[in-house]
Amino acid sequence: MPQQDRQPDPIRSGAIAEPAEGEPNSPDVGSVGRVSFLVEPPDAQVAVGNGVLRAVNAAEEKAETGLAATFPVGHHLAEVSRPGYVPTLAGFTVAEGEEVEIAVTLKRVNAAVRLRTAPSGATILIDGFVRGRTEGMAESGFDPAEAAVSTPRGSFSRALWIGDLATGSHRLEIRKDGFRTYRASLNVTDVRDYELSPVVLEAQRAFLLLKGLPDDAKVYANGVELRPDREKLMPEASVAPGRVDLVVARGVHAYFEASVEVEDGAWLEVPVELRPALAYLGVFGEDAAGLRAVSSVLEVLRQEGTYIVLNREREGAAAFDDLAIRPSTLRDRTAAKTNVDWNAVQARVEDQVPAALYLAAVLSDDLVANTVDLWWWSAAPGPSRPDVLTIDIPNGRIGSGTRRRLARSVNPGLEAGQKAPRLGAVLIESLKGETLVVATADTDGPAAAAGLRPGMEVVEVNGEAASSILQVSEALASLRPGGVIELAIGGADGPVTLAVEPEWGWTGIDVFAPDLMSSVAAAHLFREIERQGDVPRWLLELDLASLLLAADDASGAVRLLETISAPDRDGLGRGSVQYALGLAMSDLAAAGHEEYRLRAQQVFRALGSARQGRIEADGGPSAPARARLRLAAADGE
Repeated sequence: MPQQDRQPDPIRSGAIAEPAEGEPNSPDVGSVGRVSFLVEPPDAQVAVGNGVLRAVNAAEEKAETGLAATFPVGHHLAEVSRPGYVPTLAGFTVAEGEEVEIAVTLKRVNAAVRLRTAPSGATILIDGFVRGRTEGMAESGFDPAEAAVSTPRGSFSRALWIGDLATGSHRLEIRKDGFRTYRASLNVTDVRDYELSPVVLEAQRAFLLLKGLPDDAKVYANGVELRPDREKLMPEASVAPGRVDLVVARGVHAYFEASVEVEDGAWLEVPVELRPALAYLGVFGEDAAGLRAVSSVLEVLRQEGTYIVLNREREGAAAFDDLAIRPSTLRDRTAAKTNVDWNAVQARVEDQVPAALYLAAVLSDDLVANTVDLWWWSAAPGPSRPDVLTIDIPNGRIGSGTRRRLARSVNPGLEAGQKAPRLGAVLIESLKGETLVVATADTDGPAAAAGLRPGMEVVEVNGEAASSILQVSEALASLRPGGVIELAIGGADGPVTLAVEPEWGWTGIDVFAPDLMSSVAAAHLFREIERQGDVPRWLLELDLASLLLAADDASGAVRLLETISAPDRDGLGRGSVQYALGLAMSDLAAAGHEEYRLRAQQVFRALGSARQGRIEADGGPSAPARARLRLAAADGE
């Protein structure tokens, strides 16, 4: 704030003094005397022993100047003081029942300044020296004026007197942490009292420009939620200057954090890049080399960039301790997967550390660890049963091949929600070789539309002699939407080439792929659901339910499947959801929950009579046909 050259205003109000709160004024008659003090100036403070007779501001120009109190008999010493005056001591003796009058006139030697601040608790410096600190709250009669009128009265401090000011120019500074320093010049022309207008301190402020901030994301600075101005072209948030630990969260699976330094009054642009959070919950084991290896694992995960890695060792240690999970518990992997209540683990850590994916490391030995088991599990409603990835750490080091494997494990390139080409025909290899035979052709499929019929022999695939089904699979895999596959059909007059343009339909993930970690796949699905991209939400939820079913969490799968609203279509859709629901209910019935057996049969019976529905992909096996097989098996039990 620029320097202000200001002339303080003289005080024009009088004062009336009264006994301080707690001062005895009605003792037993005959044991005390009464003393009246006539002091000049009238608002001087009178202190006797440990008691202080305080001055109180008066509204009138002319006020009574008397100050009286009762005192025990005996000799007393009063100190009369007032800023700008020489303090004076006055001795007096009180006889029983006597009334004594004491007159004291102080000698003025300096000017005095009275001021208030909003807020209270500000340090006052004059000419570089600390001269006091504002305290408390303004008296009930105080009325803010001028520039201070818009500030609530309760924000102002009590009046602070500063005496011993010589005539001349002085530098005034008012300081308080979190506020801009107030500076002004005080011109003292006469030896008298001056009163400054109330000083309202300005809070220190810096501004963050949050580039790419989603509309529904929450923003926190140093643990306090901010309310960014989203009406601006780039959302803007006001913060206190200094180090700002910034966190942006969208839901519980999209996360961003950064630490920035910003100066008072500055504007700092912060690009917000939301990613799912991976919470590292610590390591079981004490081997120093193994601990270094785990640190390098975390570094690989950070460099890989799919997740924001949050170090939450303290929270993890508390959770595992509460659940009585020890290193020996997890080193027996087979027993741990069965005996540990992973639902409780999932709920406990998610309550303390919201994240999409969780990781705990277990060294193979406390003294010399040759391997480390990485235990992964996802947030609910993903599978709670963990995946375990074992990596070798010879001499506490991780090789480049292991690093690549680790990176692929956390970012497997899932095909959830991808569209795949559908030929609409089943080709098989001919027993006589050198040709492929059309086994079936869907009447409404693209192959039939191109002229393919059951029994035809395919002699060439894209101009090359037909030899195996693999050629057709590779040709389809290389296609893009709008592309065609050329199939040459043998005949008496020579081959005839048919151009088949496949249909493109949805496909789900293969939950039984040998290298798939269900926890990572679930975290991937969470991100896609919250991203609200082109992939239908129902398909992502169906994939998530399939992961639950594969992880033996049939009850969780049922809860999710019953909420999915999928389209009624020939390909992957409502039929797929209903088929998965029947499977989940059958698993619950097999586990002893008999109330689900009839419900599963009802689902399969309704699905078996339907026309639509595919399993896993638009070109996959028919859900109604599979449902009829399931129903027949159930009826035969």
